[in-house]
Amino acid sequence: METVLFAVGIFYILVRIQMNDVLLPLSIRNSKVVHIDDVANGLACGCSCPVCGGALVAKKRGQKQHHFAHHSSEECSGALETALHLLAKQILVESKCIFLPELKARASSKDRVGKKYVEEELIVSPGLYQLDNPFHEKKIGDVMADVFATHKGHELLIEVSVTHFVDEEKKEKIKSINKACIEIDLSQLTKFSVEYVKKRFWKLLRVSGFGALNTKK
Repeated sequence: METVLFAVGIFYILVRIQMNDVLLPLSIRNSKVVHIDDVANGLACGCSCPVCGGALVAKKRGQKQHHFAHHSSEECSGALETALHLLAKQILVESKCIFLPELKARASSKDRVGKKYVEEELIVSPGLYQLDNPFHEKKIGDVMADVFATHKGHELLIEVSVTHFVDEEKKEKIKSINKACIEIDLSQLTKFSVEYVKKRFWKLLRVSGFGALNTKK
């Protein structure tokens, strides 16, 4: 099951990222993902690369687009994708919620005369769901989940995909431990412009602070 990540409260970080540009707008500071607009200029930002861990410089003065650059080494490929992956997990753990789209199970069959019958069952109603005790990188059996949480006593594995998706081998491992799993597809965020993201998620972006986080399903 694929879903789009809606991060109430700190999702606003994503709308400030010019995703269709090669410049890096995210970095790591104090073990958390931060945006270029939220740090001091230059080495005073105290930030590091999400891939190699090297020191980054925040370039904010006289720049058309504010961005991070490596202080004493070449730029790392895949830094934006890695930062997005880390940010998604950070959002889920800190906000303790996830917005899920509608999910229906559908089955069809034919009788002896060829008449077709279709049955549908609603599995998940669209809305904001509370995540209880979410953890980063928790191993369940042979499966290392990006995020592990519970909802009303039911255990849930959450996989965040930017460039690498859950393969058949991991799917079989998840089936073997009989756990529910959601795969969040963030691959398109590397292509969307800021204006597109703002328009697409405007309704949720109007939610102020963490006011909606106590909503339960």
